[in-house]
Amino acid sequence: MSYAYPLKDWLTDWDWIMQSSLTLKRETSTDAARKYFRSRYHDVAEADWKLDRQLRAYHYVEKHIASFEEASLAISSSKQATIGRQVNLALFRFFSHATDEQVVNEPPPEIMVAAAKEHEND
Repeated sequence: MSYAYPLKDWLTDWDWIMQSSLTLKRETSTDAARKYFRSRYHDVAEADWKLDRQLRAYHYVEKHIASFEEASLAISSSKQATIGRQVNLALFRFFSHATDEQVVNEPPPEIMVAAAKEHEND
């Protein structure tokens, strides 16, 4: 199952995920995220699907931050990372549109870096 996920909603939710990653403890963050998404999207299945996509994108960035840094698309320290808008748009293009099967087999970072670079002049 998939749901429409407009860019405006993706960006709003991504901002919440990023802010909460700085302020919430890991052990309470999942419950807080579920509560946030279910308050924004009244269909529980849709809320959970969108939360899953955001968390997959967040963990993707965590795993591949070095690739984004090498491409000058991100800056990170031991405590936090900042990604460029281009990376967020590439994440949106994949994680908000991929099928459930595709999202399990996420693309290698080289493909996501190339997709992000397509947005350098946006």
